[in-house]
Amino acid sequence: MTGAFADQDVVIANVTGTPLSATGINFAGVPGTLSATYTAGNLATGTVAEDNTMPVTIYDSLGSAHTVNLQVVKLGQNRWGFELTGNTTTGELDPTDHPNGLIQAGTITFDGSGNLQSFNGVQATIGTVNVGTTGSLVDTDISAEWSNGSDTSEFTLDFGTIGLGNGITQFAAGSDANGNLVEYTTHFINQNGAQAGTMVNYAFTEDGFLQVEFANGVKRPVYKLAIATFEAPDEMENHTGNVYRQTRESGDYLLREPGLNGAGNVVASALEGSNVDLGEEFTNMIVTQRAYSANTKTITTTDEMLDELIRIKR
Repeated sequence: MTGAFADQDVVIANVTGTPLSATGINFAGVPGTLSATYTAGNLATGTVAEDNTMPVTIYDSLGSAHTVNLQVVKLGQNRWGFELTGNTTTGELDPTDHPNGLIQAGTITFDGSGNLQSFNGVQATIGTVNVGTTGSLVDTDISAEWSNGSDTSEFTLDFGTIGLGNGITQFAAGSDANGNLVEYTTHFINQNGAQAGTMVNYAFTEDGFLQVEFANGVKRPVYKLAIATFEAPDEMENHTGNVYRQTRESGDYLLREPGLNGAGNVVASALEGSNVDLGEEFTNMIVTQRAYSANTKTITTTDEMLDELIRIKR
Protein backbone atom coordinates (compact mmCIF):
# COMPACT_ATOMS: atom_id res chain seq x y z
CA MET A 1 0.00 0.00 0.00
CA THR A 2 1.23 3.48 -0.82
CA GLY A 3 -0.12 6.89 0.05
CA ALA A 4 -1.18 9.63 -2.31
CA PHE A 5 1.84 11.73 -1.26
CA ALA A 6 5.28 10.47 -0.32
CA ASP A 7 5.59 12.88 2.64
CA GLN A 8 2.41 11.68 4.35
CA ASP A 9 1.86 8.61 6.52
CA VAL A 10 -0.82 6.08 5.62
CA VAL A 11 -3.00 4.85 8.48
CA ILE A 12 -4.64 1.46 7.91
CA ALA A 13 -8.21 1.61 9.20
CA ASN A 14 -11.56 -0.14 8.86
CA VAL A 15 -14.46 1.10 6.78
CA THR A 16 -15.57 3.49 9.52
CA GLY A 17 -12.17 5.16 9.61
CA THR A 18 -11.03 3.64 12.90
CA PRO A 19 -7.34 2.64 12.81
CA LEU A 20 -6.87 -1.11 13.13
CA SER A 21 -4.56 -0.55 16.06
CA ALA A 22 -7.50 1.01 17.93
CA THR A 23 -9.96 -1.81 17.19
CA GLY A 24 -8.01 -4.44 19.09
CA ILE A 25 -7.87 -6.58 15.97
CA ASN A 26 -4.35 -7.50 15.03
CA PHE A 27 -3.35 -9.07 11.72
CA ALA A 28 0.00 -10.76 11.55
CA GLY A 29 2.39 -8.81 9.37
CA VAL A 30 0.00 -5.89 8.80
CA PRO A 31 1.28 -2.64 10.34
CA GLY A 32 -1.07 -0.05 11.70
CA THR A 33 0.72 2.75 9.84
CA LEU A 34 2.83 2.99 6.70
CA SER A 35 5.48 5.65 7.24
CA ALA A 36 6.10 8.36 4.68
CA THR A 37 8.88 7.66 2.19
CA TYR A 38 10.05 11.28 2.33
CA THR A 39 10.63 13.49 5.34
CA ALA A 40 11.87 17.06 5.33
CA GLY A 41 15.66 16.96 5.36
CA ASN A 42 16.01 13.69 3.41
CA LEU A 43 17.45 15.50 0.38
CA ALA A 44 20.11 17.20 2.49
CA THR A 45 21.13 13.96 4.18
CA GLY A 46 21.07 12.04 0.90
CA THR A 47 18.44 9.58 2.14
CA VAL A 48 16.24 10.52 -0.84
CA ALA A 49 17.58 11.53 -4.24
CA GLU A 50 16.33 14.78 -5.75
CA ASP A 51 14.59 14.88 -9.11
CA ASN A 52 16.09 18.23 -10.12
CA THR A 53 18.52 20.82 -8.76
CA MET A 54 18.82 24.52 -9.54
CA PRO A 55 21.83 26.54 -8.27
CA VAL A 56 21.18 30.00 -6.80
CA THR A 57 23.77 32.58 -5.73
CA ILE A 58 23.37 34.43 -2.43
CA TYR A 59 25.52 37.40 -1.39
CA ASP A 60 26.14 37.98 2.31
CA SER A 61 26.62 41.31 4.12
CA LEU A 62 30.37 41.26 3.34
CA GLY A 63 29.75 40.87 -0.39
CA SER A 64 30.88 37.23 -0.54
CA ALA A 65 29.04 34.98 -2.98
CA HIS A 66 27.60 31.65 -1.81
CA THR A 67 26.10 29.06 -4.13
CA VAL A 68 23.14 27.15 -2.72
CA ASN A 69 21.00 24.53 -4.43
CA LEU A 70 17.23 24.46 -4.71
CA GLN A 71 16.50 20.72 -4.81
CA VAL A 72 13.05 19.37 -5.64
CA VAL A 73 11.50 15.91 -5.42
CA LYS A 74 8.08 14.84 -6.63
CA LEU A 75 5.79 13.71 -3.81
CA GLY A 76 2.64 13.03 -5.84
CA GLN A 77 0.25 14.63 -8.26
CA ASN A 78 0.76 18.42 -8.30
CA ARG A 79 2.80 18.21 -5.09
CA TRP A 80 6.57 18.64 -4.77
CA GLY A 81 9.01 18.80 -1.91
CA PHE A 82 11.91 21.25 -1.98
CA GLU A 83 15.03 21.83 0.09
CA LEU A 84 17.45 24.74 -0.07
CA THR A 85 20.91 23.42 0.72
CA GLY A 86 24.51 24.63 0.60
CA ASN A 87 28.05 23.76 1.59
CA THR A 88 29.32 23.67 5.18
CA THR A 89 32.98 24.11 4.28
CA THR A 90 35.09 26.95 5.72
CA GLY A 91 33.50 30.31 5.04
CA GLU A 92 30.19 28.80 3.95
CA LEU A 93 27.15 27.73 5.98
CA ASP A 94 27.59 27.27 9.72
CA PRO A 95 27.33 23.48 10.22
CA THR A 96 25.96 23.94 13.75
CA ASP A 97 22.86 25.83 12.57
CA HIS A 98 22.66 24.08 9.19
CA PRO A 99 23.51 20.38 9.56
CA ASN A 100 24.14 18.74 6.19
CA GLY A 101 23.89 22.26 4.71
CA LEU A 102 20.09 22.46 5.03
CA ILE A 103 18.68 26.00 5.07
CA GLN A 104 14.94 25.46 4.52
CA ALA A 105 12.63 22.65 3.51
CA GLY A 106 9.04 22.82 2.34
CA THR A 107 6.39 21.84 -0.17
CA ILE A 108 5.13 23.35 -3.41
CA THR A 109 1.70 22.53 -4.85
CA PHE A 110 0.18 23.39 -8.21
CA ASP A 111 -3.36 23.57 -9.54
CA GLY A 112 -4.72 21.68 -12.53
CA SER A 113 -3.39 24.36 -14.90
CA GLY A 114 0.18 23.99 -13.66
CA ASN A 115 0.14 27.32 -11.78
CA LEU A 116 1.49 27.79 -8.28
CA GLN A 117 -1.10 27.00 -5.63
CA SER A 118 0.86 27.04 -2.36
CA PHE A 119 4.40 27.50 -1.14
CA ASN A 120 4.89 26.36 2.45
CA GLY A 121 7.86 25.78 4.70
CA VAL A 122 8.39 22.70 6.86
CA GLN A 123 10.68 22.62 9.89
CA ALA A 124 13.12 19.75 9.50
CA THR A 125 14.88 17.95 12.32
CA ILE A 126 18.36 16.59 11.61
CA GLY A 127 19.82 14.94 14.68
CA THR A 128 18.78 17.27 17.48
CA VAL A 129 18.77 20.48 15.42
CA ASN A 130 15.59 22.05 14.07
CA VAL A 131 16.14 23.83 10.77
CA GLY A 132 13.81 26.26 9.00
CA THR A 133 10.32 27.51 9.73
CA THR A 134 6.82 26.10 9.29
CA GLY A 135 4.03 27.88 7.43
CA SER A 136 3.57 29.92 4.28
CA LEU A 137 6.82 31.24 2.82
CA VAL A 138 5.17 33.86 0.63
CA ASP A 139 6.99 37.13 1.43
CA THR A 140 8.60 35.43 4.43
CA ASP A 141 12.27 35.74 5.34
CA ILE A 142 14.53 32.70 5.32
CA SER A 143 17.67 32.84 7.47
CA ALA A 144 21.16 31.58 6.65
CA GLU A 145 24.09 31.65 9.09
CA TRP A 146 27.58 31.89 7.59
CA SER A 147 30.92 30.99 9.12
CA ASN A 148 32.91 33.82 7.52
CA GLY A 149 31.99 36.48 10.07
CA SER A 150 29.20 38.10 8.04
CA ASP A 151 25.78 38.94 9.40
CA THR A 152 22.89 36.52 9.12
CA SER A 153 21.39 36.65 5.64
CA GLU A 154 17.65 37.29 5.51
CA PHE A 155 16.18 36.60 2.08
CA THR A 156 12.96 35.47 0.43
CA LEU A 157 12.23 33.00 -2.34
CA ASP A 158 9.83 34.52 -4.84
CA PHE A 159 8.20 31.63 -6.69
CA GLY A 160 5.58 33.89 -8.29
CA THR A 161 2.00 34.91 -7.60
CA ILE A 162 -0.37 32.30 -6.21
CA GLY A 163 -2.75 31.20 -8.98
CA LEU A 164 -0.69 32.67 -11.83
CA GLY A 165 2.01 31.27 -14.10
CA ASN A 166 4.43 34.19 -13.68
CA GLY A 167 6.95 32.22 -11.64
CA ILE A 168 7.57 28.55 -10.99
CA THR A 169 5.19 26.32 -12.97
CA GLN A 170 4.45 22.64 -13.49
CA PHE A 171 3.96 21.69 -17.13
CA ALA A 172 4.43 18.50 -19.10
CA ALA A 173 7.95 17.63 -20.25
CA GLY A 174 8.99 18.44 -23.79
CA SER A 175 11.83 17.56 -26.14
CA ASP A 176 14.78 19.60 -27.36
CA ALA A 177 15.95 19.96 -30.99
CA ASN A 178 17.74 16.60 -30.75
CA GLY A 179 14.69 14.76 -29.51
CA ASN A 180 16.00 14.42 -25.93
CA LEU A 181 13.44 14.61 -23.14
CA VAL A 182 13.68 17.85 -21.20
CA GLU A 183 12.22 17.31 -17.77
CA TYR A 184 13.20 20.64 -16.26
CA THR A 185 13.92 24.06 -17.73
CA THR A 186 15.11 27.23 -16.03
CA HIS A 187 13.99 30.24 -18.06
CA PHE A 188 15.35 32.97 -15.81
CA ILE A 189 16.56 33.75 -12.29
CA ASN A 190 16.24 37.26 -10.85
CA GLN A 191 17.88 38.35 -7.61
CA ASN A 192 18.49 41.63 -5.83
CA GLY A 193 21.84 40.75 -4.25
CA ALA A 194 25.31 41.49 -5.60
CA GLN A 195 28.94 41.21 -4.62
CA ALA A 196 30.90 44.24 -3.46
CA GLY A 197 31.70 46.72 -6.21
CA THR A 198 33.24 50.16 -6.69
CA MET A 199 31.66 53.07 -8.56
CA VAL A 200 32.62 53.12 -12.24
CA ASN A 201 30.14 55.55 -13.80
CA TYR A 202 27.27 57.92 -13.12
CA ALA A 203 24.61 59.62 -15.21
CA PHE A 204 21.22 61.31 -15.02
CA THR A 205 18.15 59.39 -16.10
CA GLU A 206 15.14 60.86 -17.90
CA ASP A 207 13.26 60.79 -14.61
CA GLY A 208 15.81 63.14 -13.07
CA PHE A 209 17.65 60.57 -10.95
CA LEU A 210 21.42 60.68 -10.54
CA GLN A 211 22.18 57.00 -11.10
CA VAL A 212 25.47 55.47 -9.99
CA GLU A 213 26.79 52.33 -11.70
CA PHE A 214 29.07 49.93 -9.85
CA ALA A 215 31.60 47.40 -11.13
CA ASN A 216 29.32 44.53 -10.08
CA GLY A 217 26.63 45.66 -12.53
CA VAL A 218 24.35 47.25 -9.94
CA LYS A 219 22.81 50.61 -10.84
CA ARG A 220 21.45 52.61 -7.94
CA PRO A 221 19.74 56.03 -7.90
CA VAL A 222 21.31 58.18 -5.18
CA TYR A 223 19.69 61.58 -5.76
CA LYS A 224 16.77 63.07 -7.65
CA LEU A 225 17.21 66.41 -9.36
CA ALA A 226 14.66 69.07 -8.39
CA ILE A 227 13.45 71.71 -10.87
CA ALA A 228 12.49 75.17 -9.61
CA THR A 229 9.40 76.87 -11.03
CA PHE A 230 8.16 80.44 -10.54
CA GLU A 231 4.74 81.99 -10.65
CA ALA A 232 5.99 84.74 -13.03
CA PRO A 233 9.23 83.55 -14.66
CA ASP A 234 9.20 86.53 -17.08
CA GLU A 235 9.72 88.85 -14.10
CA MET A 236 13.06 87.31 -13.14
CA GLU A 237 16.17 89.51 -13.32
CA ASN A 238 18.45 88.75 -16.26
CA HIS A 239 22.21 88.51 -15.70
CA THR A 240 25.18 87.82 -17.95
CA GLY A 241 25.77 84.19 -18.89
CA ASN A 242 22.12 83.10 -19.20
CA VAL A 243 21.65 83.49 -15.46
CA TYR A 244 18.38 84.65 -13.92
CA ARG A 245 17.77 85.81 -10.39
CA GLN A 246 14.59 85.64 -8.37
CA THR A 247 12.85 88.95 -7.86
CA ARG A 248 9.94 90.17 -5.83
CA GLU A 249 7.75 90.25 -8.92
CA SER A 250 8.63 86.68 -9.99
CA GLY A 251 7.57 85.23 -6.65
CA ASP A 252 9.22 82.49 -4.61
CA TYR A 253 10.47 79.34 -6.26
CA LEU A 254 8.81 75.95 -5.88
CA LEU A 255 10.83 72.73 -6.18
CA ARG A 256 9.08 70.09 -8.26
CA GLU A 257 9.86 66.69 -9.69
CA PRO A 258 10.84 66.68 -13.38
CA GLY A 259 7.84 66.55 -15.69
CA LEU A 260 5.25 67.17 -12.96
CA ASN A 261 3.08 70.21 -12.24
CA GLY A 262 4.54 72.34 -14.99
CA ALA A 263 8.19 71.50 -14.38
CA GLY A 264 10.40 70.72 -17.36
CA ASN A 265 11.92 67.38 -18.25
CA VAL A 266 15.49 66.22 -17.78
CA VAL A 267 17.32 65.35 -20.99
CA ALA A 268 20.13 63.00 -20.02
CA SER A 269 23.50 62.85 -21.79
CA ALA A 270 22.73 65.81 -24.06
CA LEU A 271 24.27 69.21 -24.65
CA GLU A 272 22.15 72.30 -25.13
CA GLY A 273 22.58 73.57 -28.70
CA SER A 274 20.86 76.91 -28.23
CA ASN A 275 18.50 78.60 -25.81
CA VAL A 276 17.44 81.49 -28.10
CA ASP A 277 14.86 82.02 -30.84
CA LEU A 278 16.68 80.77 -33.92
CA GLY A 279 14.25 82.53 -36.31
CA GLU A 280 14.84 85.89 -34.69
CA GLU A 281 18.61 85.37 -34.65
CA PHE A 282 18.66 84.46 -38.36
CA THR A 283 16.63 87.60 -39.13
CA ASN A 284 19.05 89.76 -37.15
CA MET A 285 21.99 88.15 -38.95
CA ILE A 286 20.49 88.92 -42.37
CA VAL A 287 19.77 92.54 -41.38
CA THR A 288 23.32 92.92 -40.06
CA GLN A 289 24.75 91.44 -43.24
CA ARG A 290 22.72 93.83 -45.44
CA ALA A 291 23.70 96.79 -43.28
CA TYR A 292 27.35 95.80 -43.58
CA SER A 293 27.03 95.56 -47.36
CA ALA A 294 25.41 99.00 -47.51
CA ASN A 295 28.17 100.46 -45.33
CA THR A 296 30.83 99.05 -47.63
CA LYS A 297 29.11 100.79 -50.55
CA THR A 298 29.23 104.06 -48.60
CA ILE A 299 32.96 103.71 -48.11
CA THR A 300 33.43 102.94 -51.82
CA THR A 301 31.38 106.02 -52.82
CA THR A 302 33.33 108.27 -50.43
CA ASP A 303 36.59 106.97 -51.83
CA GLU A 304 35.46 107.74 -55.40
CA MET A 305 34.39 111.26 -54.39
CA LEU A 306 37.80 111.95 -52.84
CA ASP A 307 39.51 110.71 -55.98
CA GLU A 308 37.37 113.05 -58.10
CA LEU A 309 38.13 115.97 -55.77
CA ILE A 310 41.85 115.32 -56.12
CA ARG A 311 41.59 115.26 -59.90
CA ILE A 312 39.71 118.62 -59.90
CA LYS A 313 42.55 120.20 -57.89
CA ARG A 314 45.09 118.95 -60.36
